[in-house]
Amino acid sequence: MNDLNSAMIVGRLTRDAELKHTNSGTAVTKFSIASSEYQGQGKAEHTNFIDCTLWAKRAEALTPYLIKGTQVVVNGTIHQSRWDSENGKRSKIEITVSGIQLVGGKKDNKSKPAEQEVFEDSIPF
Repeated sequence: MNDLNSAMIVGRLTRDAELKHTNSGTAVTKFSIASSEYQGQGKAEHTNFIDCTLWAKRAEALTPYLIKGTQVVVNGTIHQSRWDSENGKRSKIEITVSGIQLVGGKKDNKSKPAEQEVFEDSIPF
């Protein structure tokens, strides 16, 4: 059997995406998403913060829409960088994005009516 390197994450952007260009002119956008693990009563047990990199024409086209709080589905491959620092060996895992879908608007509880917020918080699941 061959190895498989595939990731799919649903989460919200933790900051606006940053578009830059390599020395050869290729567009690259970097962003980070927060994705929580829920167990029981609908409360987050743990939140993961995942760095993502999007390349080329998709990076240029999507950067204006990748703003803090926007919910996205990201799929791609996992890439681990390793390096030595003054504090010892370090590593970082990020997703090289091959597909991305905007699935929700910006999370904005201020726009909800107060009674809707109360109702949603009282649902036991």
